[in-house]
Amino acid sequence: MQSVAMASAILLFGWLTEFAGILIWSRKCRPYITTAVIGMHIGITLTMNIRFDAYVIELILIGYPWGRLLDKYAHRLPDFKKLRLLSSR
Repeated sequence: MQSVAMASAILLFGWLTEFAGILIWSRKCRPYITTAVIGMHIGITLTMNIRFDAYVIELILIGYPWGRLLDKYAHRLPDFKKLRLLSSR
């Protein structure tokens, strides 16, 4: 990288993302922190060729509120309601 300022900004983003990673336990911050951590790992993969495939997939599965999204849009998919996958009602 030719620009010292750009390299420093990218390094600062990585450090701040790592330090903010503890906020993943907060439900309100979880999707945002998950997105930042995934972006950081994609950046590491692209720049240093160190792959975190399994870790990124785990973050995608755990870090986003998939259950709430499925519950929110379940009324549009009547087959899901019939299978009772989303609720025990």
